[in-house]
Amino acid sequence: MSAVESLVRGIAATLPAGVRERYREEWRADLDAATDAGIRPRSIVAGALGVAMSIDREQPASSGVPAGRLAVRRLRVVLAAGTTALLMLIAMVLWGMGPDSVGGAVFLVCAYLSGAVALVALVGMLRAVFRATADSPRALGIRIWIGVGILALAGFVVLTFVMPLFGVLLSMIGMGLLAAALVLVLLRDPQTPGAPVGTGARIGISLAFCAAIVAITVVGRMHVYVWNPLARMPGMTLDEIYAALAAAREMPYPLVAEMWTGFWGIVALVFPVFAFVPHRGLRRLLTVRRLIGLGLVGIAFTAWGVTMLGFGMGMGMADTFAISGADAAPFGRLIGLAGVGCACVAVLLGLLPTRIRPVASA
Repeated sequence: MSAVESLVRGIAATLPAGVRERYREEWRADLDAATDAGIRPRSIVAGALGVAMSIDREQPASSGVPAGRLAVRRLRVVLAAGTTALLMLIAMVLWGMGPDSVGGAVFLVCAYLSGAVALVALVGMLRAVFRATADSPRALGIRIWIGVGILALAGFVVLTFVMPLFGVLLSMIGMGLLAAALVLVLLRDPQTPGAPVGTGARIGISLAFCAAIVAITVVGRMHVYVWNPLARMPGMTLDEIYAALAAAREMPYPLVAEMWTGFWGIVALVFPVFAFVPHRGLRRLLTVRRLIGLGLVGIAFTAWGVTMLGFGMGMGMADTFAISGADAAPFGRLIGLAGVGCACVAVLLGLLPTRIRPVASA
């Protein structure tokens, strides 16, 4: 395959599903006949770019779905990209990474890119909404209400920077909008179920995620109670550190660690249960995408649990030894990175739309 043909195929891949295959075949045929017709291949590439930039992507004949469903599909992209950006920013805050650090700069760039994707998808969603309501007698009213809602939300965001008290109200509004959007997505654009996962694959995937959660639990506990205290107080033994914590009445309760370990051990055992004794109805629901998504969510929450477990221990050491509460051993940061990465992938798996299967629409 020549470079020009690869470029044309790449341009065709950006087209809406309803016309993607037709244009791909047309452009390939044009390339095959270009030499005999005396046409320069780059002119075909230029024409393909023109089509890709000018095509009406909200037209049902182009998109392959009615405009109303296209709007909901783009809402999926908004939620997926926006949630990913939010996870990146939360990770920066939890780990105290500023934009001047390498890690903070990477997270911030990823958050900005995800936010830009969410903004572009939001614009596309609004265009699809306008297309879907164009023939409605209430079209003008719907568009006015959409505009008012966007302006109101933007106003609350600006006020949050001026008056932090509005942040609480903005958070409540945001949670309500997120819940409403998720309900709308689930009702109007259910994911393509796919084929149930086979027994061998189900067992392999479940055992892999079970082992991962157990490993994070064991390493996380060692990090919080052994490796991190030793790294934060070089020159002291573990017995000396715990003796000082006990004298300052900052000793962590042993029951907390045991309950935490037991809880995540039970969570890990859920996956082998799914693998070996699935109910017939549950077996039909367990696709590869869903099973991997559940496993990634389990890893993300386990990693977040390590952060929560280490918070009490970190504050106790900070009060006892007059040091900062930040981790000194690298394992906490590595577990946190794994958790954020798994959470982002799980969000993308769960929220991004599945492949469009074109339907006839007027």
